[in-house]
Amino acid sequence: MERIGVSPIDAGLFLEHSLRALRKKNVLKDLPADALRQEAEAVRKILPDHFFPDVFIDLPLMGGGSEGMAAVFDCYERCFLDHSSEGAYFKAVGLPAMNAPENRDDLVVYTVKGNAAGYFVRSRKLQESPDEKTLNIPSLNRLKDLPLRYWEEPRENGCRLIVTTGSVHTKNRFGHLPYKEKMLEVLAEAGCDREMLCALEQASFNLGLPFYHAEYGYTEKIAYVDVPAFVLSVREQHIRDCHALIRISEKSRYYAGELMRPNFAYQWHITDNCDQRCKHCYLFAEDAKLKCMSTSWEQLMQTLEEITRDAVIKASEPFLAVSGGDPILHPDFWRFAEELHRRGIRWIIMGNPFHLTPQVCTRLYQLGCMVYQQSLDGLSAFHDYMRKPGSFAATLRGVKILNDAGINSDLMATVSRQNLEYILSCMDIAAEHHAFGFTFARYCATSPEKAEDSYPTPEEYRDFLLRYYRKAKEYREKGCRTEFLFKEHLFRLLWYELGEFQPTEFSKTHPDVIFDGCHLGQGCTILPNGDVLACRRMDSVIGNIRTESLHTILTGEACQRYAAVKDIKKCRDCELLQWCRGCRAVGYNVSGDLQGEDPCCWKKM
Repeated sequence: MERIGVSPIDAGLFLEHSLRALRKKNVLKDLPADALRQEAEAVRKILPDHFFPDVFIDLPLMGGGSEGMAAVFDCYERCFLDHSSEGAYFKAVGLPAMNAPENRDDLVVYTVKGNAAGYFVRSRKLQESPDEKTLNIPSLNRLKDLPLRYWEEPRENGCRLIVTTGSVHTKNRFGHLPYKEKMLEVLAEAGCDREMLCALEQASFNLGLPFYHAEYGYTEKIAYVDVPAFVLSVREQHIRDCHALIRISEKSRYYAGELMRPNFAYQWHITDNCDQRCKHCYLFAEDAKLKCMSTSWEQLMQTLEEITRDAVIKASEPFLAVSGGDPILHPDFWRFAEELHRRGIRWIIMGNPFHLTPQVCTRLYQLGCMVYQQSLDGLSAFHDYMRKPGSFAATLRGVKILNDAGINSDLMATVSRQNLEYILSCMDIAAEHHAFGFTFARYCATSPEKAEDSYPTPEEYRDFLLRYYRKAKEYREKGCRTEFLFKEHLFRLLWYELGEFQPTEFSKTHPDVIFDGCHLGQGCTILPNGDVLACRRMDSVIGNIRTESLHTILTGEACQRYAAVKDIKKCRDCELLQWCRGCRAVGYNVSGDLQGEDPCCWKKM
């Protein structure tokens, strides 16, 4: 079965669209298109799929064409690439690897000029602020009190001065900094091309391109385009030549001012042990698993290695959604949490409220737990009926304890025809108790018999989504702390009908790329017995991590079968195929057909 191409988009496509955007903004309008394409292709050839270091365009401001492009790898990127390819990557492209990431200032710059290519290594610390001696150039005097950084390279009868904007981690941007106007004035007085200087004012922007994030679905990869430096040739205290360096980088690589790679999320059920026996739980459905099990310590460590290895191949950081049962009931839970913290792995918990005390939550915070998700299915009577007596009060008490400990507290509802009328009241409860986030997902029936009375009609469901959407907007406009999320993929259809969403031109010209919606077969869930599922909400075992590597499982035929979308009934003929697809687990559990249509979709085909 053919598998539709899925983001993350490759480095070549990322670079191509970034350059196209620069041309559209007139920054590259005078450069020969063929030469630019050749340079971009030469740079692309040295980039691994799905990995994108900083790429610089050397743009002369005093006449002439492009001086070429350069891919810039810092020491952390090189150490990562060397590890992920077991040394093969740098051996193939002829670049020196870096095995000492503590050398923070060391860079490898792979340059392309015409048909020539090569590399050089530069290690240099920037001066944090100019002094009188360095900027003793009449035209640069007005910059002396501004927050720039520089280095100087002595040359015969003058110097080469590199003046940078922002910081090494792109905290600040040329388009937003106070010296942009003054810098452009200095360059105009020096004789730089005025049209090019006007174009540089438009060279600081973000360009959104689609990519897949296993935890949050399909979203955007951001091309971060900026002007990080000007290279000035100075003779006799006057600027004789000037180049602007245009940088293209992934904004997803920057978080809180520090370099990082994109995340890939893994849902990991480490135990079946649970305090509750929820009436809609798939774990104990039809008496399927009355004997609970927990992953052994040895298997926890083996699985952690497999997750890390798979993330490295994906050029990502592993992000764990740890669940169960209640993961706190695992006999080695705290030892496991300490190991995650020691390795620097980001993680959250999806669990129960019954063991949340101030001491427990403080310890979770200390060990790096970022979010704790609890369930809230309705008002007190209904929630306790579905879950366990006392569960409603314990959940709201847990929200406060988590908030006090500094952990983001999320609430999640499981929606069916039984509790549809309560969900808007749950929104009020979440806002009143200052939950960090609230969202819902539909109940997935564990048998066709249970499905008969479980789902609202398509018309009822559309009306519910509309009321939820309007109420979420009202809370947002009031400045409510709680974020009301739109996990349900059919919101995309609603927004389309309301005129608030249109498929992008990019998606129309790339019909084989999936941008949003149900991401069946693109993430995974790992169970205590080692089974790996394409989706936890349906019977979708694609392998077992005790007998195969995780990466082999996630790239194998079984997983590809679940990822294929071209044959989904109803969706295959819909203009929103790349953006929606409803919930395929619901469709499968109702019909027994992997390509079955979502029973709550109201669209007329």
